[in-house]
Amino acid sequence: GRCQSGELSCVMRLVSTLQDNDSVVSYSQVRAKQLRLKRNGEPYLRLVLGDRSGRIESKIWDRVEELHKEIQAGDFVKYQGVVQTYNGRR
Repeated sequence: GRCQSGELSCVMRLVSTLQDNDSVVSYSQVRAKQLRLKRNGEPYLRLVLGDRSGRIESKIWDRVEELHKEIQAGDFVKYQGVVQTYNGRR
């Protein structure tokens, strides 16, 4: 399906179709959530997003404390980002 938010529109993407360097805006379910620390001691949020086709890791660097309280495993979220492989993981 298609989704819109203001001027931003997107086509729903299955996780399995995402490729390196794809710029994506879509929806997915939060399968897991962890609050972690960067090397400099600042927090970031690690999410595992998933749909029927697979799972992908997501990192949130901004508004970490606020989003950590708002987002729970099982929630459906709209996400935006660029797909990258890091240490063999997408």
